Amino acid sequence: MGTQNMGGQTGQTRMTHAELLAAIQLAYSHEDTRLLKVNAGESWAGRIIQRSARTITLQDYRHIQMGAAGISDLIGWVGPHFVAIEAKTGSGRPTREQKDFIELVLRCGGRAGVARSVEDAGRILTL
Repeated sequence: MGTQNMGGQTGQTRMTHAELLAAIQLAYSHEDTRLLKVNAGESWAGRIIQRSARTITLQDYRHIQMGAAGISDLIGWVGPHFVAIEAKTGSGRPTREQKDFIELVLRCGGRAGVARSVEDAGRILTL
């Protein structure tokens, strides 16, 4: 799928965040390397008392936190080394929590970093 530039010509293809994660996993999850997608975020649960096309109202609601704040998009291992890859597309920047998680992994002897491409991920895996 191409993108359109201002002149209307088809430009360079850009991957979505999900496509980048899948491409990294496909390229490197083999032999002694495994990369697992982490689904992190937050949600709300409760009894639905009203629903429309764009809004849900909950009663007796509770907050649900999934995954630790800042955990990388992909975690796994290369041989005996723990790996964490934070994927970013476009002008996306890692949050303070994501940077802290990457620094923690590196301090503990793991391999970690931000990947904007499959090639970036490869460099992280071979640190």
